[in-house]
Amino acid sequence: MCLDPGWLRVLSLDGGGIRGLSSLLVLDALMKQIDPISPPKPCEVFDLIGGTSTGGLIAIMLGRLNMDMASCIRAYRYMSESIFKPRETLNIAAKVLAKYHVRGRFSSSALEKAIKTVIVSTGKSVDELMHPGIEQKCKIFVCAVSRECPGVIRFRNYRPSGPAPLNPRIWEAARATSAATSFFDPIAIGPFGQEFLDGATGANNPVEIALEEARDIWPNAMPRLQYIISIGTGEPSLAAFGDNLMSIGRTLIRISTDANAVATQFARAHPELAVGGDRSRYIYQRFNVSKGLENIKLHETAKISEIASATHRRSNSHRNVRSRCDNQGYPREVSVQKMYGLGYPSKSLR
Repeated sequence: MCLDPGWLRVLSLDGGGIRGLSSLLVLDALMKQIDPISPPKPCEVFDLIGGTSTGGLIAIMLGRLNMDMASCIRAYRYMSESIFKPRETLNIAAKVLAKYHVRGRFSSSALEKAIKTVIVSTGKSVDELMHPGIEQKCKIFVCAVSRECPGVIRFRNYRPSGPAPLNPRIWEAARATSAATSFFDPIAIGPFGQEFLDGATGANNPVEIALEEARDIWPNAMPRLQYIISIGTGEPSLAAFGDNLMSIGRTLIRISTDANAVATQFARAHPELAVGGDRSRYIYQRFNVSKGLENIKLHETAKISEIASATHRRSNSHRNVRSRCDNQGYPREVSVQKMYGLGYPSKSLR
């Protein structure tokens, strides 16, 4: 991965729960390709980082908290192990009351506490805003969905063109983008208590949004793009529609959150990005583990070693998305060596 000064580099991160660890391992390897001895921070490489759900959480850690890869992986493991614990068993009366109010499976307060712990560990205040009011070298956005008015909302650390958007605190933006439906309760933000959930339904792969944001920030972005890197969290499992409303509903959700279908559509819609004008390099590159993650559920922290093994095993077969779309262009092998493997640091943030 060569870096040319004066060019723009964009990073897009999919949602995927605990499988987001795979994204981090791939990105860690890319940073080590740049400099094996002293890998740069992603905020020093990319001009814009965008993410949804777990990808949004990672985007904030890398681009707003300016964390290096090793620190980010430690923090990600700490948060995952802290938050994916089922709520305490309810008594009969509580179950009757809860019957008429859908709640997330996991504790939202535990999620908030973990996010705030990570923020404080970087030396920032929990009250610091996403957009601090001064220009940020590395710009980030995260996707969420408004509960009252469905549609993807973007929380940014920069001021976009148009009307001034809602500017939440860092932890609120992280909490909103990671509030996966049925996993965590929505969060109320702002003076009017608007409620937000993660943006996985509709923007689980935010690569198109990332390109749109880049064009808004830099009007001359297109000829200046060196890379658009999109990192996934594994191929989805194949499943039939089923013959009842519940299974059909689950299948429709899988379709609406299929990040890989979005990757293919993006490559077809932007052929000028899939292959450079002189066919000497790829501008748009998609990295995703093709096998091994499809049966790992979003909350299965016990399978963290499987995620690492699958990512390491499949990393040498990553190819540019365009080659998978229509068998045109020139596939580029991406060698990913010396990943974190099975030996992980403890969940403390030291």
